[in-house]
Amino acid sequence: MILIMNRIKIFSFAAIAAMICGCAKFEEKKFSEVPFVDVTSADLFVGAGVPQGRGSIQLTSSPEGKQYTWTSLQPSVATVSQTGLVTAVSVGFSEITVASDNHTASVNIRVREWVPLESFTLSNLRRYVSWSERFQIFVNPVPSDASEVKVKWESSDPNIASVLENGWVTYWGGEGEFATITATIEGVGQQSTSLGSLVRLDRSGWTFPGYDDGSEDPTISYSTQATNEGASPNGRVIGMLDGNPTTYWHSRYRAPSAVYPHWYIISLNQLVEVHALFVQQRAGNAPRGATGFYFYTCETEPTDPNDPVDGYDWRRVGEYPFRAIDDEQVVYIDDEEEPLPKARYIKMYFDTKHIGTTNYAMMAEFGLFGRVLED
Repeated sequence: MILIMNRIKIFSFAAIAAMICGCAKFEEKKFSEVPFVDVTSADLFVGAGVPQGRGSIQLTSSPEGKQYTWTSLQPSVATVSQTGLVTAVSVGFSEITVASDNHTASVNIRVREWVPLESFTLSNLRRYVSWSERFQIFVNPVPSDASEVKVKWESSDPNIASVLENGWVTYWGGEGEFATITATIEGVGQQSTSLGSLVRLDRSGWTFPGYDDGSEDPTISYSTQATNEGASPNGRVIGMLDGNPTTYWHSRYRAPSAVYPHWYIISLNQLVEVHALFVQQRAGNAPRGATGFYFYTCETEPTDPNDPVDGYDWRRVGEYPFRAIDDEQVVYIDDEEEPLPKARYIKMYFDTKHIGTTNYAMMAEFGLFGRVLED
């Protein structure tokens, strides 16, 4: 019995040894490093005037010191050396691969024709802004399909107006403080714009020629008013100049009610440069009033002050919408193609195209931002 047990043990040990020996005969697996390239895509250029470094790119694969194989799948578009230097050949797309023993990574290459930048302009310029106002200045390249536009933005005083690398400007200045924002493109040139805070003009000396507090009839400076809205200045045109948004001008609505167009003229009794205007509709009635207006200025004294149409040398500055809100709305005069308007008189004109949900016009406040040129 003892002899049998010993033979069993010997057999077991032999079997285990045989298994161990059998494992040693399996083929060893070889593993290689997975290549990692420093970029996944790149744009290259061909053609006349391509700047140095824009027609080729040096790719780097890691871990460094390992053996890799570089291949261009479209060598007619871009070639690659065994050190990873990619060179543009013609317009199109190519895929560059880098391979270790059994791993591959790829880089997408786009090759375009080089279009040099000749010049540029700036858009969305704001000459007059409010504190903490933020807006973006855009670069318009010439030609518009220029291959590369690298802009450096600078502010003459970041404490007044700061600018980010993408052209976003924030104004931090006080009343009358200005800063210049400059965009520079190396080898092309510079473009600048100056901006500063709005100054609200004093309205205490403004008048409505021919004003009659007790009459709803038109005069030389307004088409209508509603005297039955309560004690003056309610319903009267002067209600727009008193700094109180609860008082307002309203067009006549008792029979016979006035119909569009509605308008009024204000004598500023001084010469001013207009930078912006502010308007405020009657509270709770914004959708019922006018949806927009034309704004006119007259720089000179009228040839016939009693003729509100042809007696004044009117310049139509622009057409502007009313937003259906109760709060004050600021309208900027920012047409860079035209000089800022000068005015001794202004006219607000509400055309038939500006009719709201009723046939009435109403406004709580009106005023201007700008600077006085002559008292």
